[in-house]
Amino acid sequence: MTTMRKNVSPELGSFLVEAMMTLTLLTVGILGVVSSLRSNYRASQDIGNQDQAFFALETVIATLRSTPFPFVCSTYQNQTLPVPSYYGKTPQTLNVQVHFDTNETALPAAYGPVTDLDGDAVLMTTNVTSSYWLLPTRLTVNYATSYGTETRTIYLLLGP
Repeated sequence: MTTMRKNVSPELGSFLVEAMMTLTLLTVGILGVVSSLRSNYRASQDIGNQDQAFFALETVIATLRSTPFPFVCSTYQNQTLPVPSYYGKTPQTLNVQVHFDTNETALPAAYGPVTDLDGDAVLMTTNVTSSYWLLPTRLTVNYATSYGTETRTIYLLLGP
């Protein structure tokens, strides 16, 4: 009995290997694009939240500036002011903490070279709440990001 041998071509399985390589590369490429889109979406949300925090700070600054200057400290010292905002269609409230540094002898360096708060030409007064000419103001807001809670603080000097 004679067996007939078919000619087996070495190229017979090459199409399958090429198809598997193509699918593998395509899958890796698609996963990379999806990962990039997800990261961009998350970054966009973080930027939106940061914009809302800055909007809240600007709103509180406008509120402080619209208050008659002699009453700013007595009205808002150590207060938390809620600022409604919207990110997309979702309403949220950001709370801005207001603090006035009224001790001339212990002013934080973040205010810069302040020479006097109450007009007596010396930095000796420990409480200028009743006689201030300049009012060092620290505003702090906390907001959510994709990697946790972020805190923004603004130091500014209010004047009449």
